[in-house]
Amino acid sequence: MKRVFFVLVSFVLLASMFITPQPIKTHAGTDGTQGYVKKLGVPHYTIGIFSSAYGEGPNGTQATFVASGGVFNVINTVTGERMASHKLNNTSSIWGITVDPSGLVYLADTTNLFRYNPQTDVLEDLGRATKTEAATWGITSDEKGRIYGGTWPNGKVFMYDPETNAFTDLGTMAEGSGYARDVQVYKGKLYVGLGIEQHLIEYDLATGEKTEILLPEENQDEGTPYDVDIRGDYLITRLANSSSLLVYDLVNKVWVDEITQAKGSMVSPLDEDNKVYFHKGTTIYSYDLDTLELAPTGLKDTWSSKGFGWIELDEPGFEGLNLTSLRFNGTYWIYNPTTGKSKEMTAQIEGQPISIHSIALGPDGNIYSSGYHSGGFAYYSPTNDKITSFTGFGQGEGIIATEDYLYLGVYPGANIYQYDPTLPYEHDPTVPEKQTNPKVLFSLKGMEQDRPFAWAEGDGHVFVGTVPDYGVLGGTLSIINEATGEHETFRNVVQDQSIISLQYKDGLIYGGTSVYGGLDSKPTADDAKLFIFNPKTKEKVYEGTPIPGERGIGTLEFDDEGYLWGMTQGKIFKFDPESREVLQSKELFSYSWKGISHFWKGPFLDFDQDGNFYGSSLRKLFKFNPDTWEVEILDDNASLYAKDEKGNFYFARGAELYTYVRDGDGTTPPKTTEVKVNINNSSFEEQVDGGVIPGWSTTWDSENATFKVTDEHSFSGDKSLYLEDKSETGSVAVISDPIKVIPGQNYRARSQVYFVDGDSATFILRFFDENGNQLDEAPIYISGGKGRWQEVVASKKAPENAVTARIYANVTKIGKATAYYDAIELSYEAYDTAPEVIGADNGTLYTAETNPTITIKGDERSTIYVYHGDDVLATVNGTGEEQLIQLKGLSEGEYQLTLRAFYENGKVSLDRGLLVVVDQTAPDVPTVLDPAAPLSTINRTPEITVKTEPGAKVIIIDNGKEVGVGGADEKGIAVIKTTALTKGIHKLKSYVVDKAGNESDMAAIPHIIINNGKKPN
Repeated sequence: MKRVFFVLVSFVLLASMFITPQPIKTHAGTDGTQGYVKKLGVPHYTIGIFSSAYGEGPNGTQATFVASGGVFNVINTVTGERMASHKLNNTSSIWGITVDPSGLVYLADTTNLFRYNPQTDVLEDLGRATKTEAATWGITSDEKGRIYGGTWPNGKVFMYDPETNAFTDLGTMAEGSGYARDVQVYKGKLYVGLGIEQHLIEYDLATGEKTEILLPEENQDEGTPYDVDIRGDYLITRLANSSSLLVYDLVNKVWVDEITQAKGSMVSPLDEDNKVYFHKGTTIYSYDLDTLELAPTGLKDTWSSKGFGWIELDEPGFEGLNLTSLRFNGTYWIYNPTTGKSKEMTAQIEGQPISIHSIALGPDGNIYSSGYHSGGFAYYSPTNDKITSFTGFGQGEGIIATEDYLYLGVYPGANIYQYDPTLPYEHDPTVPEKQTNPKVLFSLKGMEQDRPFAWAEGDGHVFVGTVPDYGVLGGTLSIINEATGEHETFRNVVQDQSIISLQYKDGLIYGGTSVYGGLDSKPTADDAKLFIFNPKTKEKVYEGTPIPGERGIGTLEFDDEGYLWGMTQGKIFKFDPESREVLQSKELFSYSWKGISHFWKGPFLDFDQDGNFYGSSLRKLFKFNPDTWEVEILDDNASLYAKDEKGNFYFARGAELYTYVRDGDGTTPPKTTEVKVNINNSSFEEQVDGGVIPGWSTTWDSENATFKVTDEHSFSGDKSLYLEDKSETGSVAVISDPIKVIPGQNYRARSQVYFVDGDSATFILRFFDENGNQLDEAPIYISGGKGRWQEVVASKKAPENAVTARIYANVTKIGKATAYYDAIELSYEAYDTAPEVIGADNGTLYTAETNPTITIKGDERSTIYVYHGDDVLATVNGTGEEQLIQLKGLSEGEYQLTLRAFYENGKVSLDRGLLVVVDQTAPDVPTVLDPAAPLSTINRTPEITVKTEPGAKVIIIDNGKEVGVGGADEKGIAVIKTTALTKGIHKLKSYVVDKAGNESDMAAIPHIIINNGKKPN
């Protein structure tokens, strides 16, 4: 009898016990559209520092605590070396850092407060500071170690008490002020700088009483108290739109000084002589708080400070205390006020990828881009397939090219730049005379403008539309004469609305508006407008509402018939410039304006020579047919839009630049599908045994926190998971067993959540490496939608070294909460195709070879991997044709293999399973069932019936010649009709060949006599 081998297998990074590919949702495909997506790289890396703090680091070192992007760094201030770093997930900027009296470091991202212990190198997430706020600005500590922070959008201040581990919301400091920009403590009172409606508030911590400190009359129109410092008995602040530092006597409650030409907003801690230091012009000055005397130090610095500190150095010329100041780019100086000696240093802070903020085709055929927040200037060369990057340039809101130049609108201050690609890049932000290319043409800051998003060009002119400053309504339209550089600007072309899209044709400027102004402004209208402006007469000749209820027209584009097309976030319209009427409109994508606080940028619309529109909106790269009004999704993870000279499209995914390459060979990229990953007991229907939930583990840190599986509520099936935390500081979490994942894939974890009451529940997707170390996470906080089932989705790309994921359902330490969880899912997106295996029998390939060759067919844009468990047996680049792959080193047995294709854009195909059976054992001799005895017959083609292995081939031999062949059915029975036999006696034999090609020995068949029907003697 043959031996049968069974080999337990697991798909590489995707174990079969965990994952069963199940298509659950198919996205719109790209039928009829030629192209594929290719990742180009990250154009913008930078060090962007907004604040820092100083204190004692590990092992008593003098340390600088600083964040760049979402990474917190601990720097040895004496040497510049990085001693520790920690990545904060889901944040790109940290504005607030402070050190408490005990030496613990606190830092705040947009919503959460963190605590770092320099002696243990432990960074702890203390949780969400407030329930309502979306950003945290400056933070500070009082003498008891309590932490205070200012927030946006409601201008609140919170307090964190480390003794109780609890947050207190102290409320909005002044009605109408959205930003609590900075906060300081002095003798039991808080001092808070507020905008958009600027206020300086004194808040009594004992009574809660608020007292406004009126700014000097001559300074009351100079904006938000941007930074507040308290040194000794004086409060020092700079207003956002001023270059002066204002000094306030906290004892006598009177403004005592104004220091002009200040640079930046920070002042140093006091030295031993009761002096502070700060930037004034390009020089560091000292300011004596005993005499209020100002004196230059002789130290020059063109940068503003992102934090001052005092340190000691064991070097000649640096005896005693030395002042140090960190810059935005990670460099810093150390200065000794006594000797006047100074030196330059660089902190070892690694540059972080920056989200791409704008992209456009340049006059030289390159694709130019600028980064978000930290800015940057970069271009991608399609010819050389290379990215070139420069730092030190601001945040480019909008970009356009003319025949010779590139124009950029830079935030803040609405600065308009011109770049000549034929000249070398030269833009040193610290040296004005080295800011020649790009060079600034003019600024619209004096007209209360901040963000130049909209651009058009034609007839030797460039046109730019802007969004105003914080709290301000009414954008501008500027007309630039490219030959002379002269410009003219018109405010409120549409009253109280921003200009966010422009086109120019036949001597007229066409513009689209947004009802929203600068952040925290309040719109006075509900409908965005389309306007026409005549630059010769300097008059608006038309204003209308293309689609009532739409609050922003983000893009305008002409077709080849002269019609103007425009898009809001979700709707498209066609406008006749002759009759000046909207001919038709349609909703392409669902979008609600409810709760939207501003809209300035996107979508994008571009008319192509093939007669279609291409563009992006709501993260979708699309094709729109203007004849049929049909829309086709080319990619569903695409932001921004540009097109090169060959017609290829460019878009961004966060910090990464991508291109959609339009093929000329007729190939079509595959459709995508969402692949559901198997989660054990995902709906909590399995029986709980001894408090253990199958497929899940639990953790809690309070006797007031409980969990159970219950039938009180359910979304699917009969049961759900119930979590309750009755305390302010406890928590309970139910955690899935590890789930194998594919690195580099975008995963979506879903759950139905029934939030009963309390402060917040949390749903988290976390990734881990092979050692179980957490790599990244995607938390979702649920605090609304009480009393009903709601779907929450946590999405995150699996890091390159991720091996497993775990899903967390919990209620957090923020406060009390009760919630039910049900129908938990995990999925990733794959192309709806799989490599083909040629010649496999229902997914099984039989062979007698230990180094067998298989025939496959894979997409030419992919690399095909063949896995056995976690082992890669073979790889090959797809060609679109049949290819041979040799599998080496097998032995007799069964091997469950997986074939998976990886594409250049990082996506994968569906898995193709293949069972390879290596069988070197000869099959048993077949059993002849009929004839069971010698047979005499006049039938010259008698039937032979044998029993053997299912699927085996049976061969009938007569005197060394093959006279019949047949296959055994699923029961192993084969009935073979022979070829015509001659009259006489035939001593037939049979043997079988199994599916692997192994032959059995011969079996004799009873004699068959072909005659005239007479029985043999």
